[in-house]
Amino acid sequence: MKRIEIRALSPVLIALTIVFGSFSLILSHSFAEEGLDITRYFESSQFTMSDEKTFGIELMLPDKRLKEGENTIELAIHDRAGNDVEGAAISVSYGVPADEYSGEARPVITERGGGFYTVENIIVTKGGNWEVSIAIKTDISEDTATFPFSSVEISVDEEVSPTDSTDEDSLETVSSGYTTEVGESTEPEKSQPAPPAMNYDIYKSVLTPLPPIPPIPPDNPMTAEKIKLGKMLYWDRRVSKTGSTSCAFCHHPTYYGAEPMRKSVGIKGEVYLRNAQTVLNAAFLNAFFWDAESPTLEHQALRAIQSEVTMRSLPSDVAERLNRIPEYSDMSMKVFGSPLTGEYISKALSAYMRTLITANYPLARWLSGDAQALTEQQRKGMALFVDRGCIGCHHGPYFSGAAHNKTLKVKSEEHPEGRTMGLHLHKVIVPGAEDDHGLARRTKKEEDKYFFKVPSLLNVARTSPYTHAGLIDRLEDMVRFMAENMLGVELSQEEGADIAAFLHSLTGEMPRDFMIVPTLPLGRGDGDFGPEFLPSGKD
Repeated sequence: MKRIEIRALSPVLIALTIVFGSFSLILSHSFAEEGLDITRYFESSQFTMSDEKTFGIELMLPDKRLKEGENTIELAIHDRAGNDVEGAAISVSYGVPADEYSGEARPVITERGGGFYTVENIIVTKGGNWEVSIAIKTDISEDTATFPFSSVEISVDEEVSPTDSTDEDSLETVSSGYTTEVGESTEPEKSQPAPPAMNYDIYKSVLTPLPPIPPIPPDNPMTAEKIKLGKMLYWDRRVSKTGSTSCAFCHHPTYYGAEPMRKSVGIKGEVYLRNAQTVLNAAFLNAFFWDAESPTLEHQALRAIQSEVTMRSLPSDVAERLNRIPEYSDMSMKVFGSPLTGEYISKALSAYMRTLITANYPLARWLSGDAQALTEQQRKGMALFVDRGCIGCHHGPYFSGAAHNKTLKVKSEEHPEGRTMGLHLHKVIVPGAEDDHGLARRTKKEEDKYFFKVPSLLNVARTSPYTHAGLIDRLEDMVRFMAENMLGVELSQEEGADIAAFLHSLTGEMPRDFMIVPTLPLGRGDGDFGPEFLPSGKD
Protein backbone atom coordinates (compact mmCIF):
# COMPACT_ATOMS: atom_id res chain seq x y z
CA MET A 1 0.00 0.00 0.00
CA LYS A 2 1.65 3.24 -1.15
CA ARG A 3 1.50 6.30 1.09
CA ILE A 4 0.90 9.71 -0.48
CA GLU A 5 3.20 12.52 0.55
CA ILE A 6 1.88 15.88 1.70
CA ARG A 7 3.48 18.84 -0.01
CA ALA A 8 2.97 22.47 0.92
CA LEU A 9 0.58 23.22 -1.95
CA SER A 10 -0.96 19.77 -2.37
CA PRO A 11 -4.68 19.35 -1.60
CA VAL A 12 -4.26 15.62 -1.14
CA LEU A 13 -4.47 14.41 2.48
CA ILE A 14 -2.93 11.28 3.81
CA ALA A 15 -5.33 8.90 5.49
CA LEU A 16 -5.15 8.65 9.23
CA THR A 17 -3.18 6.05 11.10
CA ILE A 18 -3.44 4.90 14.73
CA VAL A 19 -2.30 6.69 17.87
CA PHE A 20 0.64 5.06 19.57
CA GLY A 21 1.88 5.57 23.12
CA SER A 22 1.07 8.99 24.50
CA PHE A 23 1.25 10.70 21.09
CA SER A 24 -1.94 11.87 19.43
CA LEU A 25 -3.05 10.95 15.94
CA ILE A 26 -1.76 13.48 13.42
CA LEU A 27 -1.45 14.04 9.70
CA SER A 28 1.72 12.54 8.35
CA HIS A 29 4.37 14.94 7.21
CA SER A 30 7.06 14.59 4.57
CA PHE A 31 10.33 13.10 5.68
CA ALA A 32 13.25 12.43 3.39
CA GLU A 33 16.47 10.66 4.16
CA GLU A 34 19.18 10.34 1.54
CA GLY A 35 16.62 10.85 -1.21
CA LEU A 36 14.42 7.95 -0.17
CA ASP A 37 10.67 8.22 -0.56
CA ILE A 38 9.76 7.82 3.13
CA THR A 39 6.75 9.45 4.74
CA ARG A 40 7.01 9.88 8.50
CA TYR A 41 3.74 9.74 10.42
CA PHE A 42 4.53 10.88 13.96
CA GLU A 43 6.02 14.18 15.08
CA SER A 44 7.45 12.79 18.32
CA SER A 45 8.74 9.45 17.08
CA GLN A 46 12.31 8.28 16.78
CA PHE A 47 13.24 7.46 13.19
CA THR A 48 16.13 5.59 11.67
CA MET A 49 17.01 3.78 8.49
CA SER A 50 18.10 0.18 8.80
CA ASP A 51 21.79 -0.62 8.46
CA GLU A 52 21.60 -1.31 4.71
CA LYS A 53 18.99 1.42 4.09
CA THR A 54 16.39 -1.26 3.26
CA PHE A 55 13.72 -0.09 5.70
CA GLY A 56 12.65 3.09 7.45
CA ILE A 57 11.55 2.43 11.02
CA GLU A 58 9.64 4.73 13.36
CA LEU A 59 9.66 3.87 17.06
CA MET A 60 7.12 5.38 19.45
CA LEU A 61 7.81 5.34 23.20
CA PRO A 62 6.43 7.75 25.85
CA ASP A 63 9.01 10.46 26.62
CA LYS A 64 11.41 8.70 24.21
CA ARG A 65 12.88 6.79 27.14
CA LEU A 66 12.72 3.38 28.73
CA LYS A 67 11.47 3.23 32.29
CA GLU A 68 12.03 0.77 35.08
CA GLY A 69 9.77 -2.24 34.78
CA GLU A 70 7.80 -3.35 31.72
CA ASN A 71 7.86 -1.24 28.55
CA THR A 72 5.81 -1.32 25.35
CA ILE A 73 7.02 0.20 22.10
CA GLU A 74 5.21 0.73 18.80
CA LEU A 75 6.82 0.37 15.38
CA ALA A 76 5.84 1.66 11.96
CA ILE A 77 7.95 0.07 9.22
CA HIS A 78 8.25 1.31 5.62
CA ASP A 79 10.29 0.12 2.66
CA ARG A 80 12.48 2.37 0.50
CA ALA A 81 9.50 3.39 -1.65
CA GLY A 82 7.37 4.38 1.33
CA ASN A 83 5.16 1.28 1.24
CA ASP A 84 3.94 -0.41 4.41
CA VAL A 85 5.94 -3.48 5.36
CA GLU A 86 3.34 -6.08 6.28
CA GLY A 87 3.75 -9.73 7.22
CA ALA A 88 7.41 -9.30 8.12
CA ALA A 89 9.23 -11.53 10.59
CA ILE A 90 10.28 -9.19 13.39
CA SER A 91 12.67 -10.02 16.21
CA VAL A 92 13.70 -7.65 18.99
CA SER A 93 16.67 -7.80 21.35
CA TYR A 94 17.59 -5.26 23.98
CA GLY A 95 20.04 -4.63 26.78
CA VAL A 96 23.01 -2.58 27.92
CA PRO A 97 25.77 -2.39 25.28
CA ALA A 98 29.12 -4.01 26.12
CA ASP A 99 27.34 -6.11 28.74
CA GLU A 100 26.11 -9.69 28.60
CA TYR A 101 22.87 -8.72 30.32
CA SER A 102 19.71 -10.03 28.65
CA GLY A 103 16.08 -9.38 29.49
CA GLU A 104 14.30 -11.70 31.88
CA ALA A 105 11.39 -12.17 29.52
CA ARG A 106 11.09 -12.53 25.77
CA PRO A 107 9.50 -9.57 23.93
CA VAL A 108 6.01 -10.25 22.58
CA ILE A 109 5.48 -8.88 19.07
CA THR A 110 2.03 -8.35 17.55
CA GLU A 111 1.38 -7.19 13.99
CA ARG A 112 -1.43 -4.60 13.85
CA GLY A 113 -1.76 -4.22 10.08
CA GLY A 114 -0.74 -1.37 7.81
CA GLY A 115 2.95 -1.76 8.69
CA PHE A 116 2.40 -1.32 12.43
CA TYR A 117 3.79 -3.64 15.09
CA THR A 118 3.51 -3.61 18.89
CA VAL A 119 6.41 -4.90 21.01
CA GLU A 120 5.48 -5.69 24.61
CA ASN A 121 7.30 -7.17 27.60
CA ILE A 122 10.56 -5.23 27.38
CA ILE A 123 11.70 -5.54 31.00
CA VAL A 124 14.19 -3.03 32.42
CA THR A 125 15.74 -4.01 35.77
CA LYS A 126 19.12 -2.26 35.74
CA GLY A 127 20.47 1.18 34.91
CA GLY A 128 22.73 2.29 32.09
CA ASN A 129 22.55 3.27 28.45
CA TRP A 130 20.29 0.83 26.62
CA GLU A 131 19.87 -0.24 23.02
CA VAL A 132 16.90 -1.85 21.29
CA SER A 133 17.84 -3.82 18.17
CA ILE A 134 15.14 -4.67 15.62
CA ALA A 135 15.67 -7.33 12.95
CA ILE A 136 13.26 -7.26 9.98
CA LYS A 137 12.94 -10.09 7.46
CA THR A 138 10.62 -10.23 4.45
CA ASP A 139 10.45 -12.60 1.49
CA ILE A 140 12.88 -10.48 -0.47
CA SER A 141 15.05 -8.61 2.03
CA GLU A 142 16.49 -8.63 5.52
CA ASP A 143 18.04 -5.87 7.63
CA THR A 144 18.58 -4.60 11.17
CA ALA A 145 18.14 -1.25 12.91
CA THR A 146 19.28 -0.07 16.35
CA PHE A 147 17.77 2.58 18.63
CA PRO A 148 19.88 3.92 21.53
CA PHE A 149 18.29 5.21 24.73
CA SER A 150 19.80 7.52 27.32
CA SER A 151 20.65 6.29 30.80
CA VAL A 152 17.84 4.48 32.57
CA GLU A 153 17.65 5.24 36.29
CA ILE A 154 16.53 2.50 38.66
CA SER A 155 14.66 3.60 41.75
CA VAL A 156 16.21 2.76 45.13
CA ASP A 157 13.28 4.05 47.19
CA GLU A 158 11.49 0.99 48.52
CA GLU A 159 8.87 2.89 50.51
CA VAL A 160 6.47 2.87 47.57
CA SER A 161 6.71 0.07 45.04
CA PRO A 162 5.18 1.25 41.74
CA THR A 163 3.15 -1.37 39.94
CA ASP A 164 1.26 -1.60 36.72
CA SER A 165 -1.29 -3.90 38.34
CA THR A 166 -4.94 -2.89 38.30
CA ASP A 167 -5.98 -5.70 40.63
CA GLU A 168 -9.19 -4.54 42.24
CA ASP A 169 -7.99 -5.89 45.61
CA SER A 170 -5.33 -3.17 45.62
CA LEU A 171 -8.13 -0.66 46.13
CA GLU A 172 -8.25 -1.81 49.75
CA THR A 173 -4.76 -0.48 50.41
CA VAL A 174 -5.45 2.81 48.65
CA SER A 175 -8.78 3.66 50.22
CA SER A 176 -7.13 5.06 53.35
CA GLY A 177 -4.83 7.40 51.44
CA TYR A 178 -7.00 10.52 51.75
CA THR A 179 -7.69 11.09 55.44
CA THR A 180 -8.78 14.72 55.79
CA GLU A 181 -12.43 14.94 56.80
CA VAL A 182 -14.88 17.61 55.62
CA GLY A 183 -14.56 20.66 57.85
CA GLU A 184 -11.37 19.42 59.51
CA SER A 185 -8.60 22.01 59.70
CA THR A 186 -5.51 21.10 57.71
CA GLU A 187 -3.34 23.76 59.40
CA PRO A 188 -0.96 22.25 61.97
CA GLU A 189 -0.75 23.75 65.41
CA LYS A 190 2.24 26.02 65.86
CA SER A 191 3.71 23.68 68.45
CA GLN A 192 3.44 20.66 66.16
CA PRO A 193 5.58 19.83 63.12
CA ALA A 194 3.95 20.05 59.69
CA PRO A 195 2.31 16.78 58.55
CA PRO A 196 4.15 14.80 55.88
CA ALA A 197 3.30 15.54 52.27
CA MET A 198 0.60 13.40 50.72
CA ASN A 199 2.04 10.38 48.88
CA TYR A 200 -0.04 10.38 45.72
CA ASP A 201 2.05 7.63 44.09
CA ILE A 202 -0.01 5.01 45.90
CA TYR A 203 -2.87 5.78 43.49
CA LYS A 204 -0.83 4.56 40.54
CA SER A 205 -1.74 1.02 41.52
CA VAL A 206 -5.43 1.54 40.69
CA LEU A 207 -5.25 4.00 37.78
CA THR A 208 -4.26 2.93 34.29
CA PRO A 209 -3.46 5.06 31.20
CA LEU A 210 -5.32 4.47 27.96
CA PRO A 211 -3.67 1.73 25.87
CA PRO A 212 -1.85 2.96 22.77
CA ILE A 213 -3.99 0.96 20.33
CA PRO A 214 -7.67 -0.02 20.50
CA PRO A 215 -8.75 -3.61 19.85
CA ILE A 216 -8.87 -4.33 16.11
CA PRO A 217 -11.12 -7.23 15.06
CA PRO A 218 -9.50 -9.79 12.74
CA ASP A 219 -12.30 -9.43 10.19
CA ASN A 220 -11.82 -5.67 9.87
CA PRO A 221 -8.07 -4.87 9.67
CA MET A 222 -6.92 -1.26 9.42
CA THR A 223 -5.68 0.16 6.10
CA ALA A 224 -5.09 3.75 5.09
CA GLU A 225 -7.59 3.53 2.20
CA LYS A 226 -10.29 2.07 4.43
CA ILE A 227 -9.74 4.82 7.03
CA LYS A 228 -9.99 7.49 4.32
CA LEU A 229 -13.24 5.98 3.00
CA GLY A 230 -14.64 5.81 6.53
CA LYS A 231 -13.82 9.45 7.17
CA MET A 232 -15.66 10.51 4.01
CA LEU A 233 -18.70 8.47 5.02
CA TYR A 234 -18.56 9.96 8.54
CA TRP A 235 -18.98 13.48 7.13
CA ASP A 236 -21.27 12.71 4.18
CA ARG A 237 -24.92 13.71 4.67
CA ARG A 238 -25.96 11.45 1.81
CA VAL A 239 -25.75 8.55 4.24
CA SER A 240 -28.98 9.85 5.82
CA LYS A 241 -32.42 9.39 4.26
CA THR A 242 -33.07 13.07 3.58
CA GLY A 243 -29.48 14.18 3.01
CA SER A 244 -29.85 16.47 6.03
CA THR A 245 -27.53 14.94 8.61
CA SER A 246 -24.33 12.90 9.04
CA CYS A 247 -22.38 11.18 11.79
CA ALA A 248 -20.49 14.43 12.32
CA PHE A 249 -23.75 16.31 12.90
CA CYS A 250 -24.15 14.74 16.37
CA HIS A 251 -20.48 13.90 16.92
CA HIS A 252 -18.60 17.01 15.84
CA PRO A 253 -14.90 17.63 16.55
CA THR A 254 -15.70 21.15 17.75
CA TYR A 255 -17.44 19.54 20.73
CA TYR A 256 -14.90 16.76 21.27
CA GLY A 257 -16.90 14.23 19.27
CA ALA A 258 -20.15 14.95 21.11
CA GLU A 259 -22.86 17.63 20.79
CA PRO A 260 -23.68 20.82 22.71
CA MET A 261 -27.46 20.32 22.63
CA ARG A 262 -29.19 18.76 25.59
CA LYS A 263 -30.73 16.10 23.34
CA SER A 264 -30.12 14.94 19.81
CA VAL A 265 -32.24 16.34 16.97
CA GLY A 266 -33.56 13.99 14.27
CA ILE A 267 -33.80 14.44 10.50
CA LYS A 268 -37.34 15.84 10.82
CA GLY A 269 -36.31 18.23 13.55
CA GLU A 270 -37.78 16.05 16.29
CA VAL A 271 -36.03 16.08 19.67
CA TYR A 272 -34.78 12.69 20.85
CA LEU A 273 -34.84 11.42 24.45
CA ARG A 274 -31.08 11.37 24.92
CA ASN A 275 -27.84 13.28 24.48
CA ALA A 276 -25.22 11.90 22.06
CA GLN A 277 -22.05 10.56 23.66
CA THR A 278 -18.58 11.29 22.28
CA VAL A 279 -17.04 9.04 19.63
CA LEU A 280 -13.53 9.73 20.92
CA ASN A 281 -12.00 6.54 22.35
CA ALA A 282 -15.25 4.67 21.68
CA ALA A 283 -13.13 2.03 19.96
CA PHE A 284 -12.16 0.68 23.39
CA LEU A 285 -15.71 0.08 24.61
CA ASN A 286 -17.69 -3.16 24.52
CA ALA A 287 -21.16 -1.56 24.49
CA PHE A 288 -22.61 1.41 22.63
CA PHE A 289 -25.61 3.70 23.09
CA TRP A 290 -27.01 4.56 26.51
CA ASP A 291 -28.91 1.27 26.75
CA ALA A 292 -25.90 -0.81 25.64
CA GLU A 293 -27.74 -1.86 22.49
CA SER A 294 -24.71 -2.54 20.28
CA PRO A 295 -21.76 -4.78 21.22
CA THR A 296 -19.34 -3.60 18.50
CA LEU A 297 -18.46 -0.47 16.55
CA GLU A 298 -19.57 -2.17 13.35
CA HIS A 299 -23.01 -2.96 14.77
CA GLN A 300 -23.26 0.54 16.22
CA ALA A 301 -22.58 2.11 12.80
CA LEU A 302 -25.40 0.11 11.19
CA ARG A 303 -27.84 0.94 14.01
CA ALA A 304 -27.09 4.66 13.70
CA ILE A 305 -27.83 4.54 9.97
CA GLN A 306 -31.08 2.64 10.57
CA SER A 307 -32.21 4.79 13.51
CA GLU A 308 -35.57 6.45 12.96
CA VAL A 309 -34.14 9.58 14.56
CA THR A 310 -30.64 10.00 13.17
CA MET A 311 -30.39 8.65 9.61
CA ARG A 312 -33.59 6.70 8.92
CA SER A 313 -31.95 4.77 6.08
CA LEU A 314 -31.55 1.15 5.13
CA PRO A 315 -27.80 0.38 4.82
CA SER A 316 -28.41 -1.43 1.53
CA ASP A 317 -30.13 1.66 0.12
CA VAL A 318 -27.27 3.88 1.26
CA ALA A 319 -24.82 1.57 -0.51
CA GLU A 320 -26.90 1.60 -3.68
CA ARG A 321 -27.09 5.40 -3.58
CA LEU A 322 -23.36 5.94 -3.01
CA ASN A 323 -22.30 3.35 -5.59
CA ARG A 324 -23.81 5.64 -8.24
CA ILE A 325 -21.02 8.08 -7.38
CA PRO A 326 -17.89 6.83 -9.21
CA GLU A 327 -15.41 7.91 -6.54
CA TYR A 328 -17.18 5.93 -3.81
CA SER A 329 -17.55 2.87 -6.03
CA ASP A 330 -13.88 3.01 -7.06
CA MET A 331 -12.70 3.41 -3.44
CA SER A 332 -14.78 0.45 -2.32
CA MET A 333 -13.29 -1.69 -5.09
CA LYS A 334 -9.78 -0.81 -3.86
CA VAL A 335 -10.60 -1.44 -0.21
CA PHE A 336 -13.00 -4.39 -0.33
CA GLY A 337 -12.71 -5.72 -3.87
CA SER A 338 -16.36 -5.02 -4.68
CA PRO A 339 -18.85 -2.10 -4.60
CA LEU A 340 -20.16 -0.75 -1.33
CA THR A 341 -22.58 -2.78 0.77
CA GLY A 342 -24.12 -2.03 4.15
CA GLU A 343 -21.48 -4.23 5.77
CA TYR A 344 -18.64 -2.44 4.00
CA ILE A 345 -20.01 0.95 5.05
CA SER A 346 -20.06 -0.14 8.70
CA LYS A 347 -16.53 -1.55 8.46
CA ALA A 348 -15.12 1.61 6.88
CA LEU A 349 -16.83 3.85 9.45
CA SER A 350 -15.55 1.66 12.29
CA ALA A 351 -11.99 1.69 10.92
CA TYR A 352 -12.06 5.48 10.91
CA MET A 353 -13.52 5.66 14.43
CA ARG A 354 -10.68 3.45 15.69
CA THR A 355 -8.31 6.29 14.83
CA LEU A 356 -10.17 8.81 17.04
CA ILE A 357 -8.02 8.27 20.11
CA THR A 358 -6.91 10.83 22.72
CA ALA A 359 -4.14 8.95 24.52
CA ASN A 360 -2.09 12.06 25.37
CA TYR A 361 -3.73 13.55 28.47
CA PRO A 362 -2.27 14.86 31.76
CA LEU A 363 -3.14 11.87 33.95
CA ALA A 364 -1.62 9.45 31.43
CA ARG A 365 1.57 11.51 31.40
CA TRP A 366 1.66 11.53 35.21
CA LEU A 367 1.18 7.76 35.34
CA SER A 368 4.05 7.43 32.84
CA GLY A 369 6.43 9.36 35.07
CA ASP A 370 5.86 13.07 34.37
CA ALA A 371 5.67 14.39 37.95
CA GLN A 372 4.59 17.84 36.78
CA ALA A 373 1.67 16.70 34.61
CA LEU A 374 -0.94 17.18 37.37
CA THR A 375 -1.59 20.25 39.50
CA GLU A 376 -1.86 19.92 43.27
CA GLN A 377 -5.63 20.40 43.04
CA GLN A 378 -5.86 17.63 40.44
CA ARG A 379 -3.86 15.30 42.70
CA LYS A 380 -6.22 16.06 45.59
CA GLY A 381 -9.18 15.39 43.31
CA MET A 382 -7.60 12.11 42.20
CA ALA A 383 -7.34 10.97 45.81
CA LEU A 384 -10.96 11.93 46.45
CA PHE A 385 -12.08 10.21 43.24
CA VAL A 386 -10.63 6.93 44.51
CA ASP A 387 -11.29 7.23 48.22
CA ARG A 388 -14.88 8.44 47.99
CA GLY A 389 -15.77 5.57 45.65
CA CYS A 390 -16.16 7.20 42.22
CA ILE A 391 -13.77 4.57 40.90
CA GLY A 392 -16.31 1.91 41.83
CA CYS A 393 -18.27 2.73 38.66
CA HIS A 394 -15.55 4.45 36.62
CA HIS A 395 -12.67 2.00 36.79
CA GLY A 396 -10.00 0.99 34.28
CA PRO A 397 -8.23 2.94 31.53
CA TYR A 398 -11.53 4.11 29.98
CA PHE A 399 -13.05 5.14 33.33
CA SER A 400 -16.22 3.27 32.47
CA GLY A 401 -15.82 -0.18 34.02
CA ALA A 402 -16.82 -1.58 37.39
CA ALA A 403 -14.37 -2.20 40.21
CA HIS A 404 -16.09 -5.07 42.00
CA ASN A 405 -14.53 -4.64 45.42
CA LYS A 406 -16.10 -5.18 48.81
CA THR A 407 -14.49 -2.06 50.27
CA LEU A 408 -16.27 0.23 47.80
CA LYS A 409 -19.78 1.15 48.86
CA VAL A 410 -21.93 2.09 45.84
CA LYS A 411 -25.46 3.20 46.67
CA SER A 412 -26.81 2.88 43.14
CA GLU A 413 -28.09 -0.51 42.06
CA GLU A 414 -26.06 -2.37 39.44
CA HIS A 415 -27.92 -4.44 36.87
CA PRO A 416 -28.08 -8.02 38.25
CA GLU A 417 -26.97 -9.49 34.91
CA GLY A 418 -24.35 -6.82 34.28
CA ARG A 419 -21.35 -9.07 34.79
CA THR A 420 -22.72 -12.05 32.85
CA MET A 421 -23.72 -9.71 30.02
CA GLY A 422 -20.24 -8.21 29.98
CA LEU A 423 -21.81 -4.78 30.47
CA HIS A 424 -21.74 -2.13 33.14
CA LEU A 425 -25.24 -0.77 33.76
CA HIS A 426 -26.36 1.23 36.79
CA LYS A 427 -29.72 2.52 37.88
CA VAL A 428 -30.14 6.28 37.95
CA ILE A 429 -33.22 8.51 37.82
CA VAL A 430 -32.47 12.03 36.67
CA PRO A 431 -35.07 14.61 37.78
CA GLY A 432 -36.84 15.86 34.67
CA ALA A 433 -36.04 12.71 32.67
CA GLU A 434 -38.34 10.20 34.35
CA ASP A 435 -40.02 9.41 31.02
CA ASP A 436 -36.83 7.74 29.73
CA HIS A 437 -36.89 4.20 31.10
CA GLY A 438 -33.38 3.34 29.94
CA LEU A 439 -32.74 -0.34 29.17
CA ALA A 440 -36.44 -1.14 29.69
CA ARG A 441 -37.32 1.01 26.68
CA ARG A 442 -35.64 -1.67 24.55
CA THR A 443 -36.30 -4.85 26.56
CA LYS A 444 -39.82 -3.92 27.76
CA LYS A 445 -38.96 -5.45 31.16
CA GLU A 446 -40.05 -3.70 34.34
CA GLU A 447 -36.89 -4.80 36.16
CA ASP A 448 -34.76 -2.99 33.56
CA LYS A 449 -36.28 0.45 34.20
CA TYR A 450 -33.80 3.30 34.62
CA PHE A 451 -30.69 1.21 33.97
CA PHE A 452 -28.17 3.02 31.76
CA LYS A 453 -24.67 2.23 30.54
CA VAL A 454 -21.97 3.88 32.64
CA PRO A 455 -20.20 6.33 30.28
CA SER A 456 -16.47 6.84 29.95
CA LEU A 457 -15.04 9.89 31.73
CA LEU A 458 -12.26 10.51 29.19
CA ASN A 459 -12.66 14.08 27.86
CA VAL A 460 -15.70 14.56 30.12
CA ALA A 461 -14.71 18.16 30.84
CA ARG A 462 -15.28 18.98 27.14
CA THR A 463 -18.52 17.09 26.50
CA SER A 464 -21.22 18.88 28.49
CA PRO A 465 -24.17 18.86 29.00
CA TYR A 466 -24.20 15.80 31.24
CA THR A 467 -26.42 12.77 31.96
CA HIS A 468 -28.24 10.80 29.27
CA ALA A 469 -30.82 13.60 29.20
CA GLY A 470 -28.28 16.44 29.01
CA LEU A 471 -29.85 18.22 31.99
CA ILE A 472 -26.73 19.24 33.97
CA ASP A 473 -24.44 21.90 32.52
CA ARG A 474 -21.56 22.33 34.99
CA LEU A 475 -19.04 19.59 35.68
CA GLU A 476 -18.88 20.43 39.41
CA ASP A 477 -22.67 20.07 39.68
CA MET A 478 -22.51 16.73 37.88
CA VAL A 479 -19.83 15.48 40.28
CA ARG A 480 -21.91 16.35 43.35
CA PHE A 481 -25.11 14.95 41.81
CA MET A 482 -23.48 11.60 41.05
CA ALA A 483 -21.77 11.41 44.46
CA GLU A 484 -25.10 11.89 46.21
CA ASN A 485 -27.21 9.64 43.98
CA MET A 486 -24.72 6.87 43.17
CA LEU A 487 -22.59 6.79 46.34
CA GLY A 488 -24.79 8.36 48.99
CA VAL A 489 -21.98 10.86 49.68
CA GLU A 490 -22.46 14.59 50.15
CA LEU A 491 -19.41 16.42 48.85
CA SER A 492 -18.42 19.89 49.94
CA GLN A 493 -18.07 22.58 47.30
CA GLU A 494 -14.29 22.34 47.60
CA GLU A 495 -14.32 18.57 47.18
CA GLY A 496 -16.54 18.83 44.13
CA ALA A 497 -14.19 21.40 42.61
CA ASP A 498 -11.15 19.19 43.33
CA ILE A 499 -12.70 16.12 41.67
CA ALA A 500 -13.78 18.27 38.70
CA ALA A 501 -10.20 19.52 38.41
CA PHE A 502 -9.02 15.90 38.34
CA LEU A 503 -11.53 15.10 35.58
CA HIS A 504 -10.00 17.93 33.54
CA SER A 505 -6.77 15.90 33.60
CA LEU A 506 -8.57 13.30 31.45
CA THR A 507 -8.89 15.75 28.53
CA GLY A 508 -6.67 14.45 25.74
CA GLU A 509 -5.06 16.03 22.73
CA MET A 510 -7.45 15.92 19.79
CA PRO A 511 -6.48 13.98 16.65
CA ARG A 512 -5.56 16.72 14.20
CA ASP A 513 -7.12 15.02 11.21
CA PHE A 514 -10.46 14.78 13.03
CA MET A 515 -10.63 18.56 12.86
CA ILE A 516 -10.21 18.70 9.07
CA VAL A 517 -13.34 18.27 6.94
CA PRO A 518 -12.68 16.05 3.90
CA THR A 519 -13.48 17.03 0.33
CA LEU A 520 -16.40 14.82 -0.69
CA PRO A 521 -17.23 13.63 -4.23
CA LEU A 522 -19.98 15.33 -6.21
CA GLY A 523 -23.30 13.62 -6.87
CA ARG A 524 -26.85 14.04 -5.57
CA GLY A 525 -28.26 10.53 -5.72
CA ASP A 526 -31.36 11.83 -7.53
CA GLY A 527 -34.64 10.30 -6.48
CA ASP A 528 -33.43 9.02 -3.14
CA PHE A 529 -34.28 11.93 -0.85
CA GLY A 530 -37.77 12.77 0.60
CA PRO A 531 -40.32 14.06 0.82
CA GLU A 532 -41.51 10.86 2.53
CA PHE A 533 -39.54 9.99 5.66
CA LEU A 534 -39.13 6.27 5.15
CA PRO A 535 -35.99 4.59 3.80
CA SER A 536 -36.22 5.02 0.01
CA GLY A 537 -39.99 4.84 0.18
CA LYS A 538 -39.99 1.40 1.81
CA ASP A 539 -41.79 0.32 4.95
